Amino acid sequence: NFSIGVFTLEPGGHTPHHSHDSEHLNYILEGSGELMDDDQPRAIGQGDFVLVKPHERHQYRNTGDCPLVFMCMVPTKYE
Repeated sequence: NFSIGVFTLEPGGHTPHHSHDSEHLNYILEGSGELMDDDQPRAIGQGDFVLVKPHERHQYRNTGDCPLVFMCMVPTKYE
């Protein structure tokens, strides 16, 4: 029921500031950084889970000195 992808952000890298039609769950595998929850930064690191609600604007930023690696799980009906 889920599509799972693993993403790597190099130091200083980031994802686009974006939103999705469905919720999705992210699990931080390695590294540290911040999640921009709309325009509010929130620290994230290895072992953290992040639930992103439908239509919630978000962005992942690598603020550390090693790769930020996270798993993204999305319901397959929204692939």
